[in-house]
Amino acid sequence: MGGSGAGTLLRWKIDNMPQRFFYGFLTIAILFCVVATDSLLADVWMPAGVLGDICGRGSLIPLVFAVLILAGGWEMVRLMRSAGLRPHAGIGIVMSLVLLLSPWLCATCLVGTGLGDLDGMRWQLVWLALTLILTMTAQLRRGVTDNAIADVGATWMMVLYLGFLPSFAVWLRCYPGVPGFDAAWLVLAFLLITKASDIGAYIVGTLFGAHKLLPAVSPAKSVEGAVGGMAASILVALGLYKVLFLSIDFNLLAVEDVMSVGRMTSGIRAMEMWQVIVFGGLMSVSGQVGDLFESVLKRAARQKDSAAIIPGYGGVLDLIDSPVLAAPVAWFLMTVWWDVL
Repeated sequence: MGGSGAGTLLRWKIDNMPQRFFYGFLTIAILFCVVATDSLLADVWMPAGVLGDICGRGSLIPLVFAVLILAGGWEMVRLMRSAGLRPHAGIGIVMSLVLLLSPWLCATCLVGTGLGDLDGMRWQLVWLALTLILTMTAQLRRGVTDNAIADVGATWMMVLYLGFLPSFAVWLRCYPGVPGFDAAWLVLAFLLITKASDIGAYIVGTLFGAHKLLPAVSPAKSVEGAVGGMAASILVALGLYKVLFLSIDFNLLAVEDVMSVGRMTSGIRAMEMWQVIVFGGLMSVSGQVGDLFESVLKRAARQKDSAAIIPGYGGVLDLIDSPVLAAPVAWFLMTVWWDVL
């Protein structure tokens, strides 16, 4: 029976592969268009004044991230309620959005005086403190319940997972000293390297997976798939590192060399080759840990997917689980440890 079940799972994964690839590449194409528009607004069409400051530090990227986190928040609330928890949903979703967008608001001086490390992190601490105060107040209104500690913890996990962790991707987009155009493409490079691990793990795991990675968490994932995912991320990172400059002349927009691959990959190209390899490997490892953690949430809620929005993938949480955990690792490597930005 075990062999028959494994064979059925393998056939299902192979049959599902074309659909998964189609929607995966469609997602990448949409993301590319978002980043291209964001970068053009920063580099070419940037008006003067407050609007210019906002476009220069990010326009579509933070807003698209906010939409994804909003959808992911409702999915997480549904999962938690299925698991018997009652998170403070309004506080969790609103404060997740505030934490996510805080670097953008600081960079444009709409909040604070800039995105320096101290000022930006200070406001993140302000939002976290406010989250704690609001959650405590909301729990007091509920009174004493059997799951009070679990409900407060669920609210906080939601805010940290959907707000604080992905805010580091917005930090990369808004990082001071990095031109707005280059920073937009830096976000795309980070996402491509991270999501390459998902694709590589799926292909290698489907074709060659024989040893279960963590069967109690995700029976379909294998050690071979994890290694394949790491190899895919490293190869994509090396590809971005080695790519030659490419110029495309947009006569309609009167933009010359605006799509230079060298500018798109400036953050990666500033690293040494060994750093690129380490970066790709760590993006894969942290992304796979994020994927497995989301599997824990789904199993606790007895759900196969967080939702049924994206055919072949599931919900928004299934799409963003790996970049959410990889974002703070990427930020730390690029800005603190190696200081390549």
